[in-house]
Amino acid sequence: MMRTYKFIKIAFLVLIIGIGCSELFFRICYREELKDQEPPLIFQPDSRYGYRHIPSSEGYISKPGIGKRHVKINSKGFYSPEFSTEKKADVTRIMIVGASFATGIYMDGEKNYAVQLQERFDQAKQKVEVINCSMDGQGRGLANLQLLTAELSIYKPDLILLEMSFPISLGVMERSIYKNYLLTYTNDSTKIKAKNVVDELEGKTFFKTLYDLSYTYRAICRETINKNSFSQDAVLMRAYRDKTSRASEMEEFYLTSKKSVELLKSTQEQLAKNGSNLLIVSYYTEKNNLQSYLKDNGIHALFLNLEFKPEDISLPDSHINERGHALIATALYDTLAHDHFSLLSHKANQL
Repeated sequence: MMRTYKFIKIAFLVLIIGIGCSELFFRICYREELKDQEPPLIFQPDSRYGYRHIPSSEGYISKPGIGKRHVKINSKGFYSPEFSTEKKADVTRIMIVGASFATGIYMDGEKNYAVQLQERFDQAKQKVEVINCSMDGQGRGLANLQLLTAELSIYKPDLILLEMSFPISLGVMERSIYKNYLLTYTNDSTKIKAKNVVDELEGKTFFKTLYDLSYTYRAICRETINKNSFSQDAVLMRAYRDKTSRASEMEEFYLTSKKSVELLKSTQEQLAKNGSNLLIVSYYTEKNNLQSYLKDNGIHALFLNLEFKPEDISLPDSHINERGHALIATALYDTLAHDHFSLLSHKANQL
C-alpha cells in the first residue's frame, strides 16, 4: 500500500514537472506564435464595397509578428490622421489608396509609409499633404476603383497613388462585429454560420479557460487547426485564437487584362476631369514588361522595384513592418521629389 502511494506521489510529481517544463518551453520558444491575438474591431458591412471602417472607431491589434498597439480610424473612416475635405490652394495633395500594405494596420510598428512620406515632405519644407484612404483586405482592386470615382474625388487630390495588382482583383468578402469578435463572410447565409460559431464558443468555458492559461494547450490547438482545419473543433479553436469567426474563405477573382485596362483608362480619364492624376504603384520588381504594356495602353504606372528582406517583414505575419514601410516612403519620395517629377496636377502626366 505504501509503495503504491509512493509511486502515485512520484508519478504525480513527474507529471507536474513535465507540465511545468512544457509550459516553460512553449512560453519561451513559441511566445510570439502562441500569444494572445486581437483583431481591430473597426469594420462595418457595406452593400457596395463589402465592408469599410467605422468612422471615429478605435480598437487594438495583436497577432504573431505584430505587437499589440492601438488603432484609431479618423472621422472620415480612414486609418489616417484627420484631414479636411477642402484642400488648401497652395498645397499639393497626394492620396494613397490601396489594401493592407498601404493602410499599415497589419504591421509591426506605428508609422506606415503614408505617414513617413509626409514626414519627408515636411522635413524638406515642401507644401505637400499626404492622405491615406486605403482599406485593408485581399481583392480590393475593383472596390478601390469604384471608391475613387464615387466618393474619394471630393477630396480633390492632385495625385493619386493607387496600390493594386494587375489584372484587377475582385474579392467577395464582408466584415462585421459580433460579441467582440470579427466576422468574415460572403453572404447572409455564411454570416449566420459565423455568428453560430461565436454563440457556441460562449458555452465553452472550460476550453477558453484552459486556452487562456496554458501555452501547451495553445500549441495542441494550433496543431489541430493545421492538421484538420475544417473539423468543428478546429473551427472553434481558430475562432477563439484569432477572435475572428470565418464562415467561409474569401472568394477572389481577376478581371481580364483587356477589361482591367478599360476600367483603369476610364477611371483615369474621369479623375483627370476632376483635376486628379492617377498613378498605379507597385512596390515590387516589374515582371513580364507590365510597365511597358500599361504605358502602351495609356496607363501611368510606377514600379519601385523593391526587395524586402526578412527584417523588413512582420514575421511570422507576411505584412511588411515599419522598416519595410520606410523603404517604400523613401523610394516614393526619391521618385516624386528628387527625380524632378512635378506633383502639380497639370504636369503629373510626366510620370
